[in-house]
Amino acid sequence: MPDVDEHSAEQQWLPAIALALLLGGLFAILVGDKVPVPIPAPGANPAYWIGWSPLTGLAVLLYLLIASGDPSRRQTYGIGAGLILLAALLSGLTAWGRTDDVAILTAIHLPFVVWMVVGWTVSRPHEGDDEPFAYLLKSVETVVAAGLYLMAGMVFVGLTFGIFQVLGVQLPETVIVRVAAFGLGAVPLLALASVYDPHTSPLGQSWSRGLARLVRILPRLMLPAAIGILLIYVLWLVPTRFWQPFEDRSALIAYNATIIAIIVVMSTSVSGIGEPRSERYDPVLHYGILALGLLSILLNAYALGAVVGRILEFGSSLNRHAVIGWNVITLIMLSMLVGTLLPNHDQWAARYRRLLPRLLVPTAIWAVWILFPLPRL
Repeated sequence: MPDVDEHSAEQQWLPAIALALLLGGLFAILVGDKVPVPIPAPGANPAYWIGWSPLTGLAVLLYLLIASGDPSRRQTYGIGAGLILLAALLSGLTAWGRTDDVAILTAIHLPFVVWMVVGWTVSRPHEGDDEPFAYLLKSVETVVAAGLYLMAGMVFVGLTFGIFQVLGVQLPETVIVRVAAFGLGAVPLLALASVYDPHTSPLGQSWSRGLARLVRILPRLMLPAAIGILLIYVLWLVPTRFWQPFEDRSALIAYNATIIAIIVVMSTSVSGIGEPRSERYDPVLHYGILALGLLSILLNAYALGAVVGRILEFGSSLNRHAVIGWNVITLIMLSMLVGTLLPNHDQWAARYRRLLPRLLVPTAIWAVWILFPLPRL
């Protein structure tokens, strides 16, 4: 007879492997003979670049429901699955066969909406105020684990194809494409099963070992580099090339991408859940995040001014409408987060963790607006 731990591991890994194989197979079918990229490139299949995130979200919910063995959550998971299916259907009706701005915005915002729906489905607010923040951290941890799986898979596939080349066997390009798509489909479930315990809520996960520690420590190590990059932007790039983002769309995209990356670093650098505070390092972390936030506000305000300038010069467009909304939202987010850091309060980290998920609500509303009503207007 297997013991409890063996039974629990079997209950967790069997559905994960089965669904990983199923999702990988679906990805391999949907990609066809096109390139397995999640954007509407000319060589990409719309069934793949539109369908990959809803299918992944549905597979995640199904895995968590099966592995948890909790029938009381079926209704909530059913609602979450229905919302994902609805988002996929509406996105397909809007962007199928297109490669214009509508398709690009769909490719960017649909995965974000799916991620938000999964978070709403799996979170249990009654568990504590840190529950949404815990989901955010576990999402980052799952992405890191998925990256490790992908690197291992690329090494294995590279060695395999190298052996075939040595033997003089030339595999068709369609085989390579389908193998790549299969791997991209199989990885998310395996990564999730590696870092997430389906028997408990996000807040009840382990935070003291494995990748959880890496996700907590790595952003803090990146804080000095992030501050240095922002200082280069604010003190050198902006004064010397002030009008570049007003005239060059790619420069503005680079600025906004930097702002999003900085927000991720700020969000994951804060003291972890259940982590003991250090009287020696806590002030360093506090003021490091504060400096990062203040510099980000300056860069965000500059990027917002560039978007406004482009609208005044070239007129409004779908992309500019979306970008100006994101700049306003991120500027408000950064300002409110910095507001929690300005008082030298002992509970700054707890207040920061509780505020951050609430600030994601307007981002979800804006993403839904861009994804569904805006293209039809």
